[in-house]
Amino acid sequence: MPNNTEAQLISSISADKSVIKDIFSDNYLFTIPNYQRPYSWLEEHALQLLDDLHSFAFMDSNFNELPPYFLGSAVIIQRPGERNAQVVDGQQRLTTLTILLSCLRYQIADARGKDTISALIFQSGNELLGTSATYRLKTRPRDQGFFKALVQEPSGLVAYFENPDRIVLDNDAQKQMLLNVKAYVEAFKKKYSQEQLMQMAKYIIQKCIIVIVTSSDEDMAFRIFNVLNDRGKDLTIADILKSEILEKVREMDQDIYTQKWEDSEEELGIEKFKDFFSHLRAIFVKKKAEKTVLEEIRTALKPSERPEQFIDQILIPFSNAYSNIEKEDYTATQFPEQINYSFKRLKRANHTDWLPSAIYFIALHPNAPRKIMEFLQHLEKLTLGMIAQKKSLNERIERYAVVNGIIERGEDLYAPGSAFLLDDKDRQAIIDTLHTPDLYHKQLVKPVLGKIEEQMNDGSITIHYDSLSIEHILPQQPAAAYWLERFPAAERSRLTDGLGNLSLITVRKNSQAKNYEFQKKITVYFKADGRASNLGMVNQLSEYSDWNPASVAARSHLLLNFFLRALDLAPVTVGE
Repeated sequence: MPNNTEAQLISSISADKSVIKDIFSDNYLFTIPNYQRPYSWLEEHALQLLDDLHSFAFMDSNFNELPPYFLGSAVIIQRPGERNAQVVDGQQRLTTLTILLSCLRYQIADARGKDTISALIFQSGNELLGTSATYRLKTRPRDQGFFKALVQEPSGLVAYFENPDRIVLDNDAQKQMLLNVKAYVEAFKKKYSQEQLMQMAKYIIQKCIIVIVTSSDEDMAFRIFNVLNDRGKDLTIADILKSEILEKVREMDQDIYTQKWEDSEEELGIEKFKDFFSHLRAIFVKKKAEKTVLEEIRTALKPSERPEQFIDQILIPFSNAYSNIEKEDYTATQFPEQINYSFKRLKRANHTDWLPSAIYFIALHPNAPRKIMEFLQHLEKLTLGMIAQKKSLNERIERYAVVNGIIERGEDLYAPGSAFLLDDKDRQAIIDTLHTPDLYHKQLVKPVLGKIEEQMNDGSITIHYDSLSIEHILPQQPAAAYWLERFPAAERSRLTDGLGNLSLITVRKNSQAKNYEFQKKITVYFKADGRASNLGMVNQLSEYSDWNPASVAARSHLLLNFFLRALDLAPVTVGE
């Protein structure tokens, strides 16, 4: 049973099946809010709609027998007794329909036909009815002036086609609107008689149906949208926060802060901008999510209470830091290469739980490259240390949350006992994990081997991590007598997938080489026809004259110590 709150939300919903003449009417004044994505229907989408409408509009000579055409749904926020309707979903359809009607009006010669279409685009003011003169659809504020001048005003298309150079395009949305206008006008000129144009207009106005889903509650409207929308473009936390925050900005500063917000979104890209708010939540909430990210950001940051401050002091610097990390493009007079390479190394992790800490520190110290470099080097050690311990998601989140608290309080990250530093307990857990006989099948193995390789090279060589693969020295399925004699079944089971028997490799030879005797396999399979490899762990194999259980054990000890030293932990001693 729904609780009282849910019941109230449900009661705020209504759905009406309406034809276009009832949608573009005095019942609604549609507004596309700032948080909506730009208009994006391509010419192929616009022309596909026209083709679909054509197939229905001319299906039968008897208009009354023509079947209706369902255009989908639109979700709006509309208060009881009001005509103002904020479009949560459906802006692409409503905008394209307005463009289509405008192009029909331009091409139709009949004056009454033109006037009828104009009435669907523009609401005439009527003092007795209490209506003001306005356009029935208002696009995003940054596009409305263009849309009005080109599409909505009766003289707009006339003026454009007389002098196309008069139009100045400010963004991709406006470019797409113009392209769709030109596509529709060209189609009408080439394929339609005046009689057919009137038939098409009549069909759209009387037979095209949209289901208008109305809610007086904003949260419920967004929830409905996410349920109904099947195109994978749900309204995001970023969309909702943008609406809430910008609405509270002083009207005189709306354009400035809308631009700032959209510049940050464009810099990161839509997908990363979505992720950004999850990282922001982790920074400021400092624990595993208990509610939705949206609710926790509202509670922890209260962005709507201080909208300008939130955008200037949190959104911009923190998203800039995230962009530096994602694009690996941090710039400074000192250490930019080291910092950007640290980003690359951190991305070898099989999770992104480290990102909030990195974003936080860089956002607070954007002009302190030495501090950033040192922080990232230790963050990588902490991250690799937890990976090598097979720490769970909750364990990782809890530890990074403690680190974020230290950053927030301005305490010494490198003080003895700091959660930012690995300790003896971490060291023992790492040793235990890396002694696991089935290490090869765990996600931690490649990041661990990558760090070992860098430690063996003393950081003097940049490894191309993504191009490396993991190979077994003792083959996983040995067939040659050489291997079977040295590794009985029990030994193979214990050692094949362990640390000592694994190596990163850049050169792949044919699969037959995997069963060569040890020295030949190293030369033919691991190296490039006997030439030295650029990988330290491959070259180090040349120190072994034979490969047997003792060799695997010795190498396991060696690699483990390289890894521990890389994390500033004490190496293991013989017998430990």
